[in-house]
Amino acid sequence: MVTAVVDVTDRAATAAWVRDADAASGLDLVIACAGIAQVTSDAWAPHYEAGAVEMYARIFGVNTTGVLHTICPAIDAMAGRRRGQVAIIGSLAGWVPLVPDPAYSGSKAAVLKFGRALRHALWDTGVRVNVVTPGFIKTPLTDAVREYKPFQVGLDYALDRIVAGPAADDAGIVFPPPLHVPVGFLASPPWIISDALLSPSPPSGRSLSSASCERGWRRGGIAGGGCSRWQRTAPPSQRLRGALG
Repeated sequence: MVTAVVDVTDRAATAAWVRDADAASGLDLVIACAGIAQVTSDAWAPHYEAGAVEMYARIFGVNTTGVLHTICPAIDAMAGRRRGQVAIIGSLAGWVPLVPDPAYSGSKAAVLKFGRALRHALWDTGVRVNVVTPGFIKTPLTDAVREYKPFQVGLDYALDRIVAGPAADDAGIVFPPPLHVPVGFLASPPWIISDALLSPSPPSGRSLSSASCERGWRRGGIAGGGCSRWQRTAPPSQRLRGALG
C-alpha cells in the first residue's frame, strides 16, 4: 500500500496524486472522506466574531471543494475505461441543519446534493457514484465534541457500512438506522416545525412568519427526503418515468 499526505484544498497537488495512483494500479474505487469541523465547547457560541469567514471558508474548502479535487481526476480516468466508482462521505448533517456548526452542515449538504445529481449525470459513462451520510462516528474528532451525540456508532461498524454500501452500489448509504425516521421528518417542510425543534431559543429580530413559510411551502419549496436507500436497479430516466406513472 502506498500512502501520502496531501492537502485536498490544493487542486494541482491532489490531481497529481490521484493521477499517479491511477497510473500505478488503475483505480477502481475512490473514497473522498477528508473533512474538518468547527468544534466548540458551547453549542450556541457567537459564530460571527473575527476570523469566522476564514474558518467557514476553510471548512467548505476541505469538505466540499476538496471532494471535487479528489474525485474529478479519478472520474476522468475511470470514464475512459468505462468503469469505476467514487464514494463521497457526507453526513446526516447534510440532511438536517447541525446548529452548532453551520459551515459543516452546509458543506455536507452541498456534497450530498452534488453526489446524488452526479450519480445520474455519470450513469452512461460506467462510473458509479455513492453518497454515504453517517451520523456520529466515534473518532478523535467527535471525541472533542461535547454536545449530545445521539446513536453514536463505533468505527468498525461505520467502516463495514461504508464498504458494504458501495460494494452493493447503493446510491445512498445512511446510518445508524434509528435516525432514519427523525432525519426524514426534520429534512422535510414545513420548515416552521423543524426550525422550532432545532432552535435553541425563540428567534430574535426579523424572522419569517408562519404565513410566509406557508406560502413558500405551497410554491414547492420542499427539500430532501429521509430515504435510507435509493433504488439503483434501472437507469435514472426509467426510474423517473416509473415514479411519475
